[in-house]
Amino acid sequence: MMAGELHFQRIPREYWKDRLLKAKAMGLNTICTYVFWNILEPEPGRWDLTGRNDLSAFVKTAQEAGLWVVIRSLQVKNGGPVLMVQVENEYGSYGNDLQYMLALKKMWETAGIEIPFYTADGATPYMLEAGSIPGCAIGLDPGTNERHFAEAAKLGRNAPVFCGELYPGWLTHWGESWAQTKTEEVLEDLGWLLENKKSF
Repeated sequence: MMAGELHFQRIPREYWKDRLLKAKAMGLNTICTYVFWNILEPEPGRWDLTGRNDLSAFVKTAQEAGLWVVIRSLQVKNGGPVLMVQVENEYGSYGNDLQYMLALKKMWETAGIEIPFYTADGATPYMLEAGSIPGCAIGLDPGTNERHFAEAAKLGRNAPVFCGELYPGWLTHWGESWAQTKTEEVLEDLGWLLENKKSF
């Protein structure tokens, strides 16, 4: 899996296909995306699944472009391009409640999700222990060297491990200097992942 992230709700719908084809032209075979719930349900009980909020249409457009998708709809077992569903994001950074994590996973299963699940956490013992779930793939944020992957292996989960986040850019908080990432550093990390046949 060589994935890049596109936030479909931040892209005008008429540009989805263009962006997806550009991602494919870069050599990616998978697209990850968030779903911004506050945009789908701007007020309690009032839903907007039209225009750039049409998740199903975005996933189908990705499929038409020949890309896999990591999210939750249109599962690969039903002929769609969705490969995996993330249960929680970096939960090990701020919580440690396995019952909560298992309850989330159970909710998705009850809703009909039958494809593999994964979590994403920092590559430290306490974050991985608190944020991962037995039987789920492990995303590392970041997972860019042998030491990171070794931390996940120490859990003894016998689950797939991949780089969950590799940032070629970074966010800038209001009032901060513009955040920049050195291209050379990103290329070095990406090179290691490709050379070692790690999914990202």
